[in-house]
Amino acid sequence: MVLAITWGGGTAQERACPACLAPGVKRPLLAVDRPSPGVPLELLACHGCGTLFFPALLDAGAGPATPPAAPSEKTPPSVALDFYLEQGAGLRTMMEMLGAVEPHRVRRFLEVGCGFGLSLDIARTLFGWEVRGVDPGPLARWGATRLGLPIESAVLAPEPAPGEQPHELILATEVIEHIADPLPFLRSVRTRLGPDGTLLLTTPNAALVRPGAPNAALLPALSVGHHPVLYSRTGLERLLQRAGFTSVQVTEGAVTLRAAASLGNGQADPERPLGGEAYLTYLTQRARTLPAANPLGLGLRQRLLKELMMAGRFRIARQVAQDIAGAVASRWGLDLANPDEVVAALPPSGDMDAFHRTAPFCLAGLLLQEGLLAWKLDRQTERARRLCDAAALAADRTRAALMPVGVDDLEIWRTRWEGSVYAAQLLAMTAPEEAVRRLWRSAAQPSGGAHGHEAMPEDLRLEMIFRVFATLAESGHHGAARRIAGLVADSLPGTSERTARALALARAWRAEQAPAPNDQESA
Repeated sequence: MVLAITWGGGTAQERACPACLAPGVKRPLLAVDRPSPGVPLELLACHGCGTLFFPALLDAGAGPATPPAAPSEKTPPSVALDFYLEQGAGLRTMMEMLGAVEPHRVRRFLEVGCGFGLSLDIARTLFGWEVRGVDPGPLARWGATRLGLPIESAVLAPEPAPGEQPHELILATEVIEHIADPLPFLRSVRTRLGPDGTLLLTTPNAALVRPGAPNAALLPALSVGHHPVLYSRTGLERLLQRAGFTSVQVTEGAVTLRAAASLGNGQADPERPLGGEAYLTYLTQRARTLPAANPLGLGLRQRLLKELMMAGRFRIARQVAQDIAGAVASRWGLDLANPDEVVAALPPSGDMDAFHRTAPFCLAGLLLQEGLLAWKLDRQTERARRLCDAAALAADRTRAALMPVGVDDLEIWRTRWEGSVYAAQLLAMTAPEEAVRRLWRSAAQPSGGAHGHEAMPEDLRLEMIFRVFATLAESGHHGAARRIAGLVADSLPGTSERTARALALARAWRAEQAPAPNDQESA
């Protein structure tokens, strides 16, 4: 589902901001069609703090205290669960949030809106914390059964139960944007914290809602009909302070806000770097307990494979990739080593169920990592290029199956472009003219894109320009490299040590191509 958005559409209204309480007229940022027929929803913007809100949803009191458990009521629960486990669950984000506190400072950990319970499982497995979850959705009931977790199938009670011990850490990820009146919820959470306790939460960043933002980011953020409020950094800070938290820290990412709030003595840092070794340890330990053909086992392994590749542990990654390939061949009959076969098997269109009968939801990422292994470990340049191209196509096909039910995935969207970047670089080694043509089609214009109306992310656009040019120059294809010297000179930032040499060479070659001034102009 590509969102039907009218930017600036709608009528200004006299409303108080739900975050900072600023009164006055709020002008609409956009109007967006509802999932079912009806009057479009208008999204108003607070001029004071930048928070965005749907007044119709606030007036209706829309939004449960936990996010929806499945992508769509139209989607079979088993398919929705498989998508979440194989691809959708943001395990790295969960791990990073838990890294905001020193593990030795936590004994009791509560997660509100815990979903399947993977954060609880990480905390129990790695840190040995006493964990508890609260979530009324079916996803939580499935997770409680499959992971053996103490999850209460309910919304958070207004007051702690008699005898309930205070918690050193409470986590609420992607919850607060669902709640029309968040103050009672936040105050209820506050009463469950010990004097040194910390609340950690994440929520979509209102700043990402802008013309030109990719559908893969807009669709989950707006979650039309489910998110009454999208907070800005300032708005979230003020809301947490109004709820009685005396120490508040909010950090801003391109897509997500992360907050740490306490009563003054909590020690947390939402940006604390968490070593990749801890994440690798969890993925490795958990993968040993689950077969690769199990959706959770497959999802854990595909994440483990990606982490090992990022760490440069290619030989260990190959062992994990072989385990995955066996499971995919057994369940779906696909040979991940043969990209042409995989591409031929993928349905050009269809719903989630039809796609999943053909392939796993994490297929694009698996093909990309197979391509990188073929390149980095096996030195098979052409096969690696075909695998990266197949990864890009698989990402398109996966998203085409997700979007009709209102689902999109930012990681799959980036995998589509990462596959294109690597494929262009690999082409530069063996087919320089084709690499140049691809570069011009995909990355020549900042606002352009080779995928319909969507543009390549700017960081990956610059990465493609750099990689193709540097590879052409290093491979001795200087003629082809010189033809894109102007693009490189005009595009690459001059502040990066990594790109400095390429930028200097491109500028020198462009200067050689410039017409020499005549004597009169020189004078």
